[in-house]
Amino acid sequence: MFRNILTGVAAVALISGVAAQQQMTVKKASVTPVYAGSFHPAIGFQPAATQKSGPDTIWNNMILTNYYSIPGADQEWIDEGILPDRNTGNREQINGFDYVYCSATPDAGTFPVATTITFYDETVRCAGPATWPAADCGYIISGLPGGDPNGALQCWIVGIDLMGGGFECDLTTDAVGNKLFGWGGAYNDSSTGPWISVGGNGIDNSFTWFDPTNANGAFVGCFWFGGIPFANFAMQLYGNPRNAFATYSATEGAGADDDVVMGTDIEAVAGALVTISTSDFAGAPVDTLMYVSATRVDNNLSGSFGIDAHEVAQYSSRIIDYPVGSSNAQTVPGATGTFYLQGADLGGGAAPVGMSNAMEVIL
Repeated sequence: MFRNILTGVAAVALISGVAAQQQMTVKKASVTPVYAGSFHPAIGFQPAATQKSGPDTIWNNMILTNYYSIPGADQEWIDEGILPDRNTGNREQINGFDYVYCSATPDAGTFPVATTITFYDETVRCAGPATWPAADCGYIISGLPGGDPNGALQCWIVGIDLMGGGFECDLTTDAVGNKLFGWGGAYNDSSTGPWISVGGNGIDNSFTWFDPTNANGAFVGCFWFGGIPFANFAMQLYGNPRNAFATYSATEGAGADDDVVMGTDIEAVAGALVTISTSDFAGAPVDTLMYVSATRVDNNLSGSFGIDAHEVAQYSSRIIDYPVGSSNAQTVPGATGTFYLQGADLGGGAAPVGMSNAMEVIL
């Protein structure tokens, strides 16, 4: 079960067909974007911290230009792209992303900028997602830096880490059919906006504009910048290795004590040496008892162990135990099927005090 920070309240009817493109103002930046830090929904923004999601890059629109633009407060601009068909069942899971913005909002160390980033499973060029304003996943990213204390422009790269806690975003893919996913960005003030960029598969020289404050119709139209620069925004998406998905209780999502993050470094295929790691939300190693089962369960551990956590990989029918630790390099056996990995944080005792997400791995 995946937790969306932002949910839509109603769907609106979009203009049918392709809308005529309108030209939007673009600004040339006087500064180069610098890395600001990392944001995780469970712990907030950490200046200078490194984003830990991935390890695979699944979509990259980060060939930066020298331009940015300003939508206005709370205006959602939606871009598009095509995700690769890299997983069995045409599933995809975003476990992190980078984006770039510029701001002239005065900031004397108060971190005044907030961005709402949304993801839509499907969108249409020059029309937008049919489900708007209901996004498939949405994140309010607050406490970000603005301009300098006098309001001079500053531009920032921010890493968003979605690993653990059920914050990952599930989408579907159909690259063969040129299916477009959508992503939107809305800023909390009228002095902040996205950096213009290119490079992503499936991008179009257009974006759609929605104004949720306009009672007469939220769809503003289809826009571009006149041809140069290309009308797209800086975004890079990360995911697990192929055919590996973080998974949680199907009925309850993640509990407060499902606070350990499990991940793998490369695709699990027979004979591969795969490193399994467990950490907290900030990336600090957490020693766990790691195990693998071919059976998925959905057990709340509040009764048996008194913790708000869930068993997803069935421990009683485990087929592999790994040594207790925060990192295990193991050779994948020559088996096929779907397997579940999970880690139990024993906290120095014999009973778990917390659990990791499970990893669903398809071999």
